[in-house]
Amino acid sequence: MNRLIKNPFLHCLIIGLLVAVFSQWIPQQTTIFLHHSEITALQKELSESVNGRPVEFNRSAQLLAEQEILFLEAKQSGFDKVDSVILRLANIAEFLQLADAEQSLDEKYQAALAMNLDETDIIVRRQMISIYQAALRNSTPTIIPSDQAINDWYQQHHRSFIDAPKYAFSHVYLAEDQTQSDSPVSSNLLEKLRSELSSNANSEANISAAIALGDVFYGGHHFNLQSQYSIAKRFGQSFANQLENLSLQQWSESMSSAFGQHFVWLHEKRNAGLKPLADVKQQIINTLNREAKQRHYHDTINKLKKNYRLIIEDEQGNQSALTLTGLKNSND
Repeated sequence: MNRLIKNPFLHCLIIGLLVAVFSQWIPQQTTIFLHHSEITALQKELSESVNGRPVEFNRSAQLLAEQEILFLEAKQSGFDKVDSVILRLANIAEFLQLADAEQSLDEKYQAALAMNLDETDIIVRRQMISIYQAALRNSTPTIIPSDQAINDWYQQHHRSFIDAPKYAFSHVYLAEDQTQSDSPVSSNLLEKLRSELSSNANSEANISAAIALGDVFYGGHHFNLQSQYSIAKRFGQSFANQLENLSLQQWSESMSSAFGQHFVWLHEKRNAGLKPLADVKQQIINTLNREAKQRHYHDTINKLKKNYRLIIEDEQGNQSALTLTGLKNSND
């Protein structure tokens, strides 16, 4: 018995059996091969898209590998059999005369598969990847976050919920040929506005009389409460900034815009303030759900990457391995 236990052949046999058993438990990795020229082509394309800033070679390789993984997983999940993909491949098969026009949709589809068009057609690949990505994101059930989670988000991101200051005003307009703020026309108009049309000036009659002293502004002379951003889009940022310092119920001095000069009567001003939680609660819930879906998506992709290894082949045919890194939750 001791001689049998010490037998080297028996040791090798036991080790071989253990390796065979454990190899069944360890998932086999699929190898992705990328050529150096593929990666440098994407590297150049990415650099051009960011105004010539350099893009790392390894980052470009990772992106190509991720796309290949998504495609392979999409195919394994059966997304090469969705209607849009079948129709696309069938049409290509007919166009390339791989199948006759009289043949059925399935026959044309099979003809395309026989030529590996599902792997080589870039539009089909993109369709499959896009559908698979959407399926991954939508596989996360929508949840209702707790009140505590909603409140925590509200407190941590309160700056996102600040309501910008808003202004309601009317204005008298002088066209571009009278744009000098210290011109006699401008000075006389301001004097007339303040001396003759300031008493009870907030009445519609006096506002209309004041506006009639200037030129027609085709963008309108009366503006209800609007944010500074909206006003800047219409009149320019400089004009919008000046509203902050105006007094209520009083004609301003001449204010410049891209159109000319304006004398502004500020009807109402609402200062910036934090929106109530009740007003933004649904927005926060939507954001938390969107982030949960994104985390699930990235976690799934990172798990899938463990089933793959990446080999890069250079121009001389030399091969090197590159470790597949996980996706960050802040990126897609």
